[in-house]
Amino acid sequence: MGTKTDTPKKSAKTRAGRLLQPGELLTADVRAWRPRRFETGDPSTTMTSRPWAVKTTNQELWHEHRELLSSLPVVVCALATDGTALFVNDAITKVTGYRSDELQGKNWWDIFCPGEQRHQVDDLYSRLEMGDVTDYQMIMNARDGSLRTVLWSSFIAYLSGGRLAGVAGIGVDITERKLAEEEARQNYDRLRRSLVGTIQALALVVEIRDPYTARHQKRVTALSCAIAKELSLSEEQALTLSSAAAVHDIGKINVPSDILNKPGRLSELEYKLIMRHSELGYEVLKRIEFPWPVARTVREHHERMDGSGYPSRLAGEEILLEARILAVADVVEAMMSHRPYRPALGKDAALREIMLKSGTLYDSAVVEACFRLFTEKRFMWEETNPSRSRLIGVPVVLIPRV
Repeated sequence: MGTKTDTPKKSAKTRAGRLLQPGELLTADVRAWRPRRFETGDPSTTMTSRPWAVKTTNQELWHEHRELLSSLPVVVCALATDGTALFVNDAITKVTGYRSDELQGKNWWDIFCPGEQRHQVDDLYSRLEMGDVTDYQMIMNARDGSLRTVLWSSFIAYLSGGRLAGVAGIGVDITERKLAEEEARQNYDRLRRSLVGTIQALALVVEIRDPYTARHQKRVTALSCAIAKELSLSEEQALTLSSAAAVHDIGKINVPSDILNKPGRLSELEYKLIMRHSELGYEVLKRIEFPWPVARTVREHHERMDGSGYPSRLAGEEILLEARILAVADVVEAMMSHRPYRPALGKDAALREIMLKSGTLYDSAVVEACFRLFTEKRFMWEETNPSRSRLIGVPVVLIPRV
């Protein structure tokens, strides 16, 4: 029997002076990246202390990995520190049109992220340095000149001794999904413009019949939107509120003009007829399939926090937030404006009214926001022409000045 001679092991030092070769990355210690602050300073300690370490030092095991990785339906790649492709599985062909053997040994970034797209590479390495290995999207050039959106999860690999070996990643082509999302977004925008146009048309109907009510709705909408901004409402809530406020008195088209403009005190029957306007407005608006609770907001804008409002005597959180905001804006604008049966009461009287009844009739957070707008941010109504408001996509012609 001959004497067995031990094969000398390659040290980290001998590897440090050259680029890795194909297959060598998976013989390194590969682990999920962790921010530098978790490192101890001792390379050997650092490597063994990082979780999810996968150490593969056997070439036979590498071949097993290669066969497995090549059969996966998602893109798997391993790159050296300079971007040279050390391994790419066959799934890359379906995504980009390039064969895996064409990419082997070539610079990945030169092929897929040339020119202006190169900033994506810097962003990737910055995120990896910060310890961010979560999914990120990258635009990649395909062979036919098209652009593909690929969702990647990546990590950094190290050699024994702690030297940076390269980057490995798993990518999923989400181009079709992105196109579908963009189409859905465009459809939503078209629907939104259509519904805003419907609101504007309804507001115009009110304006033709009763200019006073139309002016009131515009001013209430402007104040409601300012309160919504002050309270940091979501875009959907703000759109619900602006749409509802613009037509919140549309139910008054069923009330005779001589009652709406009556200079004297209303009779009990006349008052009950006017009280029905929020319910009638709901009946009109519920037939329009808004993606937001516009009809409900209109119905509830005369409800009060203590349950003394109408038409359903709702209380507290039972009342939609948008309706609670609309209630405060409605009262403040009405008191500050001239009415057929009384002169304008002024800003001070309006603010005193909502502050005194904050928490009982009106939502306290909404009252505080409204009070700040007038006392700290000098809210004012600014009359503008209807065409301008339509151009900016807001169904109002009163823009708050804060």
